[in-house]
Amino acid sequence: MSGQMINLSETTLMWFIVHFIVDYYIMHPNKLEKQMLCKFSSSLIIYITLFGCFLKNNSWKEISFLFITSIVSHTLVYYFNRDLNKSNTQKFTDNSIPYTFIRHVGLQVFILLLIVILSQSITPLKSFLPLVFYGVPTRTILQWLLLIILMHSPANTTMKIAFEKFQVPDKKVYWLQSFLDDKTGNHITATIPGAGALIGTMERLITCLLMDLGQYALIGLIFTSKSVARFDRISKDQAFAEYYLLGTLYSVLFVIIAYRIIF
Repeated sequence: MSGQMINLSETTLMWFIVHFIVDYYIMHPNKLEKQMLCKFSSSLIIYITLFGCFLKNNSWKEISFLFITSIVSHTLVYYFNRDLNKSNTQKFTDNSIPYTFIRHVGLQVFILLLIVILSQSITPLKSFLPLVFYGVPTRTILQWLLLIILMHSPANTTMKIAFEKFQVPDKKVYWLQSFLDDKTGNHITATIPGAGALIGTMERLITCLLMDLGQYALIGLIFTSKSVARFDRISKDQAFAEYYLLGTLYSVLFVIIAYRIIF
């Protein structure tokens, strides 16, 4: 697939990588609140390292401003996400999902656009990863690193926020299992927690690789194998079938948009 939607500099790619690591892997409110100090300290160290790389070619005041802006933005995102996490424990109405989704994505888009603008004011570094991995360009390494980071927690978190009300509750799975055992003799086992998210991550990573190789026909095999693994439940549970289809279409759309923006 040729043509890049946005021309991202190496500086912007580095900042994006740090942003998503901090937002979705360190500061994400899925851990205990007592770990807040540790998460915040880790975020500070990562950003000090990032902006410290630019001190040689940029003024101290300019880098300090960018550093403070980054920390403030992550603090805002953290408290927004914490509110979303609390609301997920409550019953969703028809309008609550679009609102939380728009708020989450809108805040991320705003911060990413801000990063693109602010990164233009930074005097770029000379390639700090020369001839790494047998001469692969620094830009290519950063692009793939960013893409891999996006395919796991950012993709899974956004999907959960967008389609939470369509997800089949565990108690429905157990009820369905009991019902089918009594009526048909077929045994259905509830899925292992986290298995679906991991499958989605692997699915998106392989899709990215096949897109880069231009093997678009093989992408269909990924979704076919995924459907075979869930065929029994899909055929017997209409609600799960709809949620499964939403997740599959979302994964395809997420990969296409992310790949086109980065590459």
